Amino acid sequence: INPPRLLNKDVKVRIRKVHPPMERYPLLIKEYKTPKGTLSKVVRQTPDWPHGDDIPLLDDYGAASGRSVKNWVENDRDLEVLSHLYREPTEREIEKFQEEVEPIKRFAKKYEILIVVHEVTYLGSAVMWLCGFKNGMVAIFRRPEFVHRLLDIIHEWNMRTIRLLIDVGDIDLIVHYGWYDSADFWPPRAYRSFILPRMKEEIELAHKNKIKFGYTMASGAIPLLGMFKEMNLDVLYGIDPVQGGYDMSYVKREIGDRICLWGGVNAHVTL
Repeated sequence: INPPRLLNKDVKVRIRKVHPPMERYPLLIKEYKTPKGTLSKVVRQTPDWPHGDDIPLLDDYGAASGRSVKNWVENDRDLEVLSHLYREPTEREIEKFQEEVEPIKRFAKKYEILIVVHEVTYLGSAVMWLCGFKNGMVAIFRRPEFVHRLLDIIHEWNMRTIRLLIDVGDIDLIVHYGWYDSADFWPPRAYRSFILPRMKEEIELAHKNKIKFGYTMASGAIPLLGMFKEMNLDVLYGIDPVQGGYDMSYVKREIGDRICLWGGVNAHVTL
């Protein structure tokens, strides 16, 4: 299930391509033009670029430092534009989404399987995608108020998505995209300040509506285990003992009485 993320009706999207003589590869430029200003991203369109002539807003490939020429969010003005991108769905759009989900709900009921909405909410990961990995990590320490404002915008997107899933009904589990929320990128003190309170609000909203909440984090989770219990997390998803450094017996002892551990097999090397 992929809930729609809907642009405001006064947002215009422009994509163009230029090839400066000093660049080996063409530069792909995407702009969101809004009444509050323009949000833009520039990438080198290398042969392994997977998105054709488009640049997704939230994406690993565009954030890679060797390919990224300009990041989406670099200053306070960009935050104002970002906050204006998306809107609440109309009643008709909610009804249409419900109609699309109905066959999935019937299938899940018939075969008694979970309905899992996977990686539709973000926090730390979105900071890295929007700002670039290096700039995002530096901002945690040097521009904390900027990062808080950015996370507030992302958090509101998440809450809007969760409310839409609640309207649909019969969702069993929401899995939050947390690959770059981990202590590989956010030291525990920063995680507690920036991510923990927003995660708690999202989890509380899901729990009030009888939806379980999971967290994808393949590595860098060990220093955060206590906070996972604090936020009343239900599932830790994608745990990887090969590349992710998970000590499975330790994790089981620390949080296994409270949190379901889902994974334990390395996807890249083992599978």
